[in-house]
Amino acid sequence: MAYQVAWEKVALQINKDGTDTILRRGELLPKTGVDEFTLGVLTSIGAVNIREDPPENLVEAQPDPADGEPTAPPHLPPEQTGDPAASTEPGEPPATSANKPDWVDYAVSRGLSRVEAERLSKDALINRYGN
Repeated sequence: MAYQVAWEKVALQINKDGTDTILRRGELLPKTGVDEFTLGVLTSIGAVNIREDPPENLVEAQPDPADGEPTAPPHLPPEQTGDPAASTEPGEPPATSANKPDWVDYAVSRGLSRVEAERLSKDALINRYGN
């Protein structure tokens, strides 16, 4: 089992020197350094998704020796996001006056699971995915 970043970026304080590590959408969380409570919070707010069988071409984020930031893994094609309708180019977000199902569809196109998107309020979806 692995945890994959669903948000655009997630900052975790897992470095021994106390600095943050920035993980980007699609990256896997390191197997060590993240406690169970933090994993629970990140999962419950939709920042990370549980992957029972992560794709073989996806690797755990590793610090880049040049700047200490993790290197990004390859982006997942739509067929590996869990939603066949997902697109790698989500386009423009709906208008703030659009109904919640439009915002749910947009959030799904940005990588959030449909179940997680439907759990969030319209305002939360706008805050997370609006411009």
